[in-house]
Amino acid sequence: MLSPKLKQQVSNLWDMFWSAGMTNPLTSIEQITYLIFLKRLEALDAQRLKEGKSSLYGPRLHCELDHHPQDKVGVKRMALSGVDQQQYNGCEGHGTCSWTYLSGLSTITDSQTQRTITPYDHMNSYVFPWLRVLHNTLRDMNHSAGNSAILGAPMEDAFFQFPKDKIQLFQDAVEAVDRLFAGVSHASGEDLMGDIFEFLLSEIHTSGKNGQFRTPRHIIRFLLELVQPELGHLLIDPTAGTAGFLINDLQYLKRQYTSEEQYVLEWDGTPHRTILDKLVKPEEQEHWNRCMQGEFFVGYDNDRTMVRIGWMNMILHGIENPHVMLRDTLGRSLTREESGRYNRVVANPPYTGTIDKADLYLDFERFPKNPRKANEAITYKTELLFTWLILDLLVPGGKAAVIVPEGVLFGSTGAHKELRRQLLFDHFLEGVISLPAGVFQPYTGVKTSVLIFQKGAGKTARGRPPRTEHVWFYEVASDGYDLGAKRDPDYTHNDLWDALYKWPEKVVDSSAYFQPEVFDARWRALDSKLRELFPKETRGLHDADLGIHELFGFSTPDPKVIEQQIIEQQLPRIKQLYRQRLDAIEAQITTRPNSPKSVRDLFERDLHGLDQLFRAAIDKMLENKKQYKTNPTFGRDRLQPLLDASTKWYRQHIQERIDHITDNIGLFAPERTPVSTIDWQTEINSIVHEFAKLDGYDIKLRTIKVTKREDALPEPKSWLAPVRVLLQNDEWQSSDDSLQGSHDADGRIRPEYLADDRIYDDTEQNIIKKDLLDPNCIEANDYNLSAGRYKPFKPVTVEYDPPAKLIRELQDLEGQIMARLGSLLEMVEGRG
Repeated sequence: MLSPKLKQQVSNLWDMFWSAGMTNPLTSIEQITYLIFLKRLEALDAQRLKEGKSSLYGPRLHCELDHHPQDKVGVKRMALSGVDQQQYNGCEGHGTCSWTYLSGLSTITDSQTQRTITPYDHMNSYVFPWLRVLHNTLRDMNHSAGNSAILGAPMEDAFFQFPKDKIQLFQDAVEAVDRLFAGVSHASGEDLMGDIFEFLLSEIHTSGKNGQFRTPRHIIRFLLELVQPELGHLLIDPTAGTAGFLINDLQYLKRQYTSEEQYVLEWDGTPHRTILDKLVKPEEQEHWNRCMQGEFFVGYDNDRTMVRIGWMNMILHGIENPHVMLRDTLGRSLTREESGRYNRVVANPPYTGTIDKADLYLDFERFPKNPRKANEAITYKTELLFTWLILDLLVPGGKAAVIVPEGVLFGSTGAHKELRRQLLFDHFLEGVISLPAGVFQPYTGVKTSVLIFQKGAGKTARGRPPRTEHVWFYEVASDGYDLGAKRDPDYTHNDLWDALYKWPEKVVDSSAYFQPEVFDARWRALDSKLRELFPKETRGLHDADLGIHELFGFSTPDPKVIEQQIIEQQLPRIKQLYRQRLDAIEAQITTRPNSPKSVRDLFERDLHGLDQLFRAAIDKMLENKKQYKTNPTFGRDRLQPLLDASTKWYRQHIQERIDHITDNIGLFAPERTPVSTIDWQTEINSIVHEFAKLDGYDIKLRTIKVTKREDALPEPKSWLAPVRVLLQNDEWQSSDDSLQGSHDADGRIRPEYLADDRIYDDTEQNIIKKDLLDPNCIEANDYNLSAGRYKPFKPVTVEYDPPAKLIRELQDLEGQIMARLGSLLEMVEGRG
């Protein structure tokens, strides 16, 4: 989570790009990301050099790029081992692409050609051409390390779009990015860059032309919890967009290999402090290394901008060689080698958009063919095709969680019914979770559901029951946010936690509600200011955001309680300080006559001086809103009322002190050097220092464990529906007349009955005649998967008044009506 100060800094950065004329949100995000990405690359390069790897800015194989006259500056020449030096084509590196060089970018003149190179020229002619082939650089380096993966070209369309006449704004933006990461270490910078990128993405409020949009991260985490990927599983998102599912899979795995006492969760499930302390086995460590190389995450998208953003997102999150590529996954660019390859698929495919019908891969059974037109697909609806694609991508036994529009569940076309039949008959449709309309606001208000299924091992044979016996349904009414366009948090209701608790055992008919406890905490960034103020408390701590209760040893994370503790501890000190100042000024009065006004002025000057001492300490130690209007100022806000009250008390007691002097001395005297030995500045600094512990930003956290709330639900949120229930058919006889009735004496269906072609409408597809099925089972309802269709009816007891009471009330009402009608008649006849 970003602190309000960092969010304000990022917003200011966005404003710079807006001022430069880049009003398209995606363009701005892309250009900002390039800057963050370039800064991140330098940190990655430093880490690579520590590990003895080649520099990203070093000589490139078969380099055809133009070279800047200062390209050798700062380059640590580490060429690839075992490569003929002539293959570098004279390339000595690209040091001017490093962030260090860009931070001091200015106009220079090439001493050889006398060409003037402005900052715009530098970015456009040297940095971005280098970025566009960075994937090749990474590929060559990883190939040299034994990784033969060949990636696409995600950055080949990356261009510098800052206006040429706004280059000062660009340089201001570079400085702003530097300030974002001031005093942040490499390890913490990785998390911070990822958080900044996610914050930028969250600001996109429009969906793409193909219907794609950013899936809320809490929904992504929900889907991953449902399919529970494991380390070593190959996971794909065939409509990856900004790679949100892939990034959150990485975070999910990090949490699985971190002890519960180590990590913390935000109220919406966002994990923090995943330190991988459970990653101890050599084979697991080897898998993790491959994981960070990007071997287990694959993302495809047909939008070049999304691919670039997704690829950079992966690198910003620490994946060295992301497998995020440009592919039309419904077309032939997704080869048949991809079929049956993946252990897990998670996706939120676009609900609309056009497809190239001629490019659909119909040469094998990825998509069913139209039964009437063998050279056409059964449908061209993308939401159906993507579900079939996901089934094709999975290995047998592999699991998927996919978000689909509600029409997939009840659509009446042949394609809709056939997809549902296959999910139920040939695979294992484990659950359907209904999401409320509005979950994807402000992009779309489309009503959606989540399908969770496991791929079966081939088509179900005739005479065999469907592979799916029952489907578990859950109806989500609230996902932790209200359903308006702004999607404001609602911390009190989150059905997702209840669904996740009930999912493993497929709990049904329960009025219990399972929720974690949500509580308040205040976090503080371990930045240079905090380290300067509290060197002892921060010694040995790594860069991360910590709770003030953790930093300073408070017994509770509740910021309100901590604030009260600080106030109760420091208020007596503040009162004593002001009292001692009054005493000190009074002690300056001698027997020399003087006027009451001059004595009062002496007290007022002292009060002003005291205020100045506090002001200097406050400005030095406590947060303010001068630069960032949204920056919380908790320490200042809690201290200032105490100082105001003490100032008021001081003024109220000035006359009392004057009177005391009059009564005891009888004369007014001039000032002299104070006799007090108190070090006022030290005492004031000590008080303000305590209030500095209150600064930070408030955050909602949740407990790891959930709590059972008995009888909290007026009606169950989950239920089961059977796929196939055969009615008892006593009239059936076997072909040889040896058996009578569909069920045996124990009530079990006879195998001979199921083998009889006469009970089927379609023996090829294993479809039984509807009149032989229980009308309440899924098969009898055209495989309809709408959750509400199978929701159990719960009679509600209604209290009512006795009939006699109702009759009397009606008589009384009748009497009132007749009386008023009589009055009205008198008025009409003029008798009233």
